[in-house]
Amino acid sequence: MKHSDEITFADCFKSIENVYRAIFSVAVMCRWIAEHNTVPTDAEAVQMEMEINRQVCDAWAEIYVTALREWLGGQ
Repeated sequence: MKHSDEITFADCFKSIENVYRAIFSVAVMCRWIAEHNTVPTDAEAVQMEMEINRQVCDAWAEIYVTALREWLGGQ
């Protein structure tokens, strides 16, 4: 298999998805701290992770389109 410096769409999508996940993670954590002013328990941390995953799923189409534009722009 020949080595290529070109990024694949899957690589581009994953990097964009990671950026969105990081943004959602910060938002969920900041909201938690503002509302509770305490460190979350393990069970609450699991709930926070579920909320982050839900937000990523809700934004999937936007993530896909953003990655597609980024990938096609670099071709």
